[in-house]
Amino acid sequence: MMNGLTEMGLALTGVAPVAALFAGGKARACEDAAPPRWLMTCGRRLALAGALLQLLLAIAISGPMAGTVLVLTAWMVCGSLFVPVVNAWPAPTFRFSAALTATGALLALVGTVA
Repeated sequence: MMNGLTEMGLALTGVAPVAALFAGGKARACEDAAPPRWLMTCGRRLALAGALLQLLLAIAISGPMAGTVLVLTAWMVCGSLFVPVVNAWPAPTFRFSAALTATGALLALVGTVA
């Protein structure tokens, strides 16, 4: 079974794919944030790849049912928090999403090893 540190880390790894999904759209806030052109063109594919990676990691660590529930919950929470925040502050939110994802990956790694 996963401990809380690993679970929190895996949940945070969903932040960057949600950002990539948002960048893949043609939203006004996304244009204001001015993400790199490759993120604008490949955002949806990166979001799908990130979601699948997050799902596989969660299933490998916690089992099929718990891992799937964790990933779906993380995407719902990240999405509901991310969309209003990126509409209000687009550029800082994109930068912050990368930092949160790196932190999540580190927490998941430390929680798995410990």
